[in-house]
Amino acid sequence: RDVYTIAELERPLLAQAQRVAERLVRDGCWGRTVTLKLKYADFQSRTRQTQLDEPACDTDSIYRAARSQLERMPGLRRGVRLVGVSVSDLSSRPDDALLLFPDPRIARGKQLEDAAAKLRDRFGGQMLTRAALLDEPGDEGDE
Repeated sequence: RDVYTIAELERPLLAQAQRVAERLVRDGCWGRTVTLKLKYADFQSRTRQTQLDEPACDTDSIYRAARSQLERMPGLRRGVRLVGVSVSDLSSRPDDALLLFPDPRIARGKQLEDAAAKLRDRFGGQMLTRAALLDEPGDEGDE
C-alpha cells in the first residue's frame, strides 16, 4: 500500500537499516555513504545519499542518515510505494586511527550489532528485534 507521511515510512526505514547493518556486521564491513531510494505510486524513483563523518555498521547510524534524507525527499503526497536503504563506500575496518575524536556511539553501536548477530545465529533470526518494529494491535497484514 502507498504511504503518504514520514511517520508511516519510519518503521520500514528502520527495518531496512537493521537488515543492512546485519549484513555489514556479518561480512565484517563498514560503510561511509548511506543512500535512500523512494519509488512513488507513479513509479518514478528518487534517491538521496549522505556521507557519514566516519564509517559505521550499526542500525542507528544508518537509520539516522537515511531518516535525515527522507526529510529532503520531494513529493510524499504522491504516495510512496517502495523505500530502500543501502550503504556503500565500504571498508573492512573503521578509520578510527585517523580520527582525533571518534564518535563513541559508533563503537557502542558496533558492539550492539555484534551481540545481536551472535544471538540471532544462536537462537534464530526472528528471536531479537527492536521494539519499534514489533507489530502493534491491528497491524496484522499491513506490511
